Amino acid sequence: MGNKVKTLMVKSGVIAGETNGKVKASCLDKRDHDKPMVSKLGSSALNDSNDVFKIEKGRAVKAIGSRGASAKILDGGIAESGEGCGSQEAMANYGSSLLYFLAFFCYFLELCSCFYPKHPNLSAIGTHWSTAGATWYGNPDGAGSDGGSCGYGNVVSQQPFSSLVTAIGPSLYKSGKECGACYQVKCTKHPSCSGKAVRVVITDFCPGGACVTDSAHFDLSGTAFGAMALPGQGKKLQDAGVLEVRYARVACDYSGKTLAFHVDQGSNSNYFAMVVEFEEGDGDLAGVDLKEESAAARSGNWRAMTQSWGAVWKLDAGSELHPPFSIRLTSQYSGQTLVAKNVIPQGWKPGASYRSLVNY
Repeated sequence: MGNKVKTLMVKSGVIAGETNGKVKASCLDKRDHDKPMVSKLGSSALNDSNDVFKIEKGRAVKAIGSRGASAKILDGGIAESGEGCGSQEAMANYGSSLLYFLAFFCYFLELCSCFYPKHPNLSAIGTHWSTAGATWYGNPDGAGSDGGSCGYGNVVSQQPFSSLVTAIGPSLYKSGKECGACYQVKCTKHPSCSGKAVRVVITDFCPGGACVTDSAHFDLSGTAFGAMALPGQGKKLQDAGVLEVRYARVACDYSGKTLAFHVDQGSNSNYFAMVVEFEEGDGDLAGVDLKEESAAARSGNWRAMTQSWGAVWKLDAGSELHPPFSIRLTSQYSGQTLVAKNVIPQGWKPGASYRSLVNY
């Protein structure tokens, strides 16, 4: 009988276990893409993506994926993957003196999610409430300002944002890096408060007044502010002007809507800028990279885009760019990375929006 795995330290969503001389591993994420691999020691295993994994004991081995990605087993029980998911690591400690080594690789058609969490994924942690001030601006049944400083434009009044948006003070706005982040807000201390939480998305910046003096302040759209009220009492709550609310950072959920990339009107063959919309999960972005996928491109390397303002990211290449483009996103909160492959097609147009097949 084989020894059970006692502990497993993971940075890539891999679960491993060993029973009756066989090692089983699964590459998991929240979309439930489960790729089981089972192999006797010293033999090969095949997963659902036709990637070959070799498992041996006592020495380094290499596993080659069907799409050219590779992983190798290092001495000490560390499995490290190469191209495909960057540098992922997992180490297993076994109950006997023998070490069994595992190589793994997760690859999907348009997605490669690699995890270097600075914080746990928002979907996996509980809700932690804090206190903030809240006001509202714009029309009583509107979406705040006309699009806001994040650059989403009239999308803020349409589904899935549906005008449930907020401007935020500098303590949470973080120079626009938090554009797209989602919060729940609720009020309980006014007679018209329902006590029910309303989910809002950061789409704008609040530069003065209580937004600066409060440790945290939400300047909500009229729609979002009224949504905290009891049925039929939205106007009464809005008349209160300033409220104390409870707020909590939560995962964004757009009911399966895929990512959208809206090309800025000023983009051309040498300069590419875009707004990233509808990121689920963390919602915010720490970094965006672009890769030219055309054979005419000088190199197939990722090129870092810079944050122009809000949710607008740009690449001033200084020479002609060759589409199609793949886009790599890195979230601000947990550091999760996602690739939308070939999402910007040949013949792209300024002002057009392009949808990926993937989301966090």
